Formats: sequence, C-alpha cells, structure tokens
Amino acid sequence: MKPKLYFSQRIVFTFAVLILLALGFYAYAWTDPSQTPPGGSVSSLIDSGATTQTKTGGLNVLDNLGIGTTTPDTTLDLNGALSVRAMAAPALSPTVQGRIYFDSAVNKFKVSEN
Repeated sequence: MKPKLYFSQRIVFTFAVLILLALGFYAYAWTDPSQTPPGGSVSSLIDSGATTQTKTGGLNVLDNLGIGTTTPDTTLDLNGALSVRAMAAPALSPTVQGRIYFDSAVNKFKVSEN
C-alpha cells in the first residue's frame, strides 16, 4: 500500500508545480517592460487607435503620408488646417532643398532656400 501512497503524492506534487508555473506564466507573460530599449523590450508600435501616442525618434514613411485622409495622393497630403508655430530661421538648407517656416517677429511665412 505504501508504494501507491508515494505515487499519489508524486502526482499531486507534480500537478501543484505545473499549476504554479502556469499561474506564473499567466501573471508575467503580458506585463509591460520595466525598462526602455535596449535594456527592456522594444517600444510599442504606432497603432490606429484614438488614444494619443507619443513616440521619440524619427518616422520614416516610404509612400505617401495622409493626415486626415485615408487616400493620400501626394508625398504629404493634409486634409484640414495646418498650424505652424513660430521659430527662428532654420539652418541653411542643403543644395536643391528649401524650408518653409513661420517668422513670428513679422507674422509671415518665409522660405529658406539654397
């Protein structure tokens, strides 16, 4: 009879360990990283939800970019008003490029070209 009792105890112990492992996995599998990259996991991706998202770094778009439109026809297609805040004149543009900026001292848009 003792061998059966020992076998039953092993089965109960094995199931208890498996349940604890499963609960541990469930609790920690969906936890957000505690550090920013590269120490932690990668940052979350940009999604299409209605919640405001803040991202650092650059954004590369390999096709047309639409703001306020789902069918952009040009490199930057804006549907709606554009707000531009005052800034100092930008650095000299590289050759064959230009920059548009708003000069609040004279309340006008200006172009910096090279």
